[in-house]
Amino acid sequence: MPNAALRLFLLFLTLFVAFMQDVRAQQWVRGEVQDANTGETLPSATIQVEGTTRGTITNVEGRFELFVTPVPSTLLVRHIGYRSLRITITSDTQEQITVGLEPATLLLEEVVVSGEDPALNIMRKVLAKKKAWRSGLQSTYAEVYSRFMLYSEQRLVQVQETINAGYWRAEGGGREVIRAQRIKPPEGGDFRFAKPTYVPNFYDDNVEVMGCISSELSG
Repeated sequence: MPNAALRLFLLFLTLFVAFMQDVRAQQWVRGEVQDANTGETLPSATIQVEGTTRGTITNVEGRFELFVTPVPSTLLVRHIGYRSLRITITSDTQEQITVGLEPATLLLEEVVVSGEDPALNIMRKVLAKKKAWRSGLQSTYAEVYSRFMLYSEQRLVQVQETINAGYWRAEGGGREVIRAQRIKPPEGGDFRFAKPTYVPNFYDDNVEVMGCISSELSG
């Protein structure tokens, strides 16, 4: 009987030691993330157990709670505009901690201010490259689908659908061919309206768009 009691005591002691080791391998951490310079709390900062997918974010008051296991572990604290910070959590770490993040200094490239819209200079460079590229161009081809819908007040009177093919060759210039066309209802003898058939070549220096000419930028 004494031997049985001793064995039971040793088993209980072993389980107790294993339980205490498991408890010491875990740590509940509460804290606050602040701006290290001003002390202002930082909402939406992320706190992650490094190397795992476990983590949390600070609330609107910059506070967080996180169950850390195993211990020791490293917490990675991050916030946009601040340097990331790593904190080692051990069994001796206090349950309440304060994390101060240093603002990150961003060095920007030199900015040149001028009185001209920078888009104009970009377009001049685009047009210059277009000229150099088009000098070796021998031909182009484009297909355009258009739908023309004619209304009388709120009533749809007629629909015209057209597929045009536009050809251009360096030797002979350009031409257009109507490859397919459908009109509903069919036109009457006295029913006429303007039909869109023009296929613009956007490689041209001057392109007509809705009756207006878009000219090349002068240098």
